[in-house]
Amino acid sequence: MKIRSQRSDDTSNIIQNLRGKNIYRLLATENSMKSYELFKVRGVSIRVHSTFLIFLAFLILAFSLSGGVKYAVAGAIYLIFIFSFVLIHELAHSMTAKRYRINTSSITLLPIGGVAKLDKYPRDPGAELRISLAGPMSNFLIGIGLFVLFLILNPVSISESLRGIPKILNFQNILIMAVQVNFALAFFNLLPAFPMDGGRVLRAVLAKKMGIIKATEKAYSIATVISILMFIAGFFFNPILIFIAIFVYFSGFQELRSIRLMESLRGIKVSEIMHEAYEVSPDTPLTNLWGIPSDFVVIENGIPIGVVRWMDIEKGLRSGKRSCKEVMIEEISVISPEDELGEVLPAIRPVAVVYESGIVYGVVDESDVMRALQYLSWKRFFHNFFRFTRF
Repeated sequence: MKIRSQRSDDTSNIIQNLRGKNIYRLLATENSMKSYELFKVRGVSIRVHSTFLIFLAFLILAFSLSGGVKYAVAGAIYLIFIFSFVLIHELAHSMTAKRYRINTSSITLLPIGGVAKLDKYPRDPGAELRISLAGPMSNFLIGIGLFVLFLILNPVSISESLRGIPKILNFQNILIMAVQVNFALAFFNLLPAFPMDGGRVLRAVLAKKMGIIKATEKAYSIATVISILMFIAGFFFNPILIFIAIFVYFSGFQELRSIRLMESLRGIKVSEIMHEAYEVSPDTPLTNLWGIPSDFVVIENGIPIGVVRWMDIEKGLRSGKRSCKEVMIEEISVISPEDELGEVLPAIRPVAVVYESGIVYGVVDESDVMRALQYLSWKRFFHNFFRFTRF
């Protein structure tokens, strides 16, 4: 394996910390449970996580127990209404990232909000600043627009004409709720703490004066103080603040480790660590691939739509599945062989296809990244050893 020289001092420490762990737990905010595609917006897959569906069912049940079927329907509509603004928030991030040639492969709706999966990390602080601000600004603009609409219209008279509908769904309350939700989303996301946009805005501002790692460390320190204050406030005001504080603290720690990992891989190109993969069609029988120790990229109409891992072929045959489309990993990202590994590392969850100009060059997964880190660790060890033995 060909790897360029690496200057990071953290590589050995990172290797020690990662032994026996899954690298992408440091990068992913979603867990291993399944998500389902709803539709696509300009090539971005809009997905709903299974935990969101459980959360929705729980709220509908709670509403129905408190007020019957009407309130159950009202609660479901309210929740969908709120998450539509969350989706707009994430799409604003996605569309802004597109201006910097950073694609978004998917947006997943979770009970805690939305997660946009960017295929690259925005290394330029100015780009990260604009991408991070795009979401809250979209909510501010929507909130202002709806508030103006609220002032122009006469919602009271409209509400009176909608008798028989639960009060929670009358037009006046819907407008007020929409304004409140959008301003709440904007202000909450501007808190200077990870994983909120405000934490990334703070880091982008600091990164212009110091390195990205030091900027992340500084932002993490501030986020830690905020999480402690929220944790204490939770005992006196709202217990939910305790859970938010814990979430903020561990998200900040996760972000710091992710940045250190990505920076340690700086300078390595994807082409230097990828492994070979063969092209197949969605209908290719799994029996045709049995015994071939390779991954397979599923191509449809000239576009990669999935990856079949060689270890999944036997599992698929045992469970009665016959074709590649039945066992392939659908949530994939497409990266270029010339991309820097550190920048596209978030896209390799769990595997990314190396594809450019209609050619499949290979795939990259966690094992490739681990080999790169181990190579760099040994290379640094021998470099220091021979430097020491000169004297």
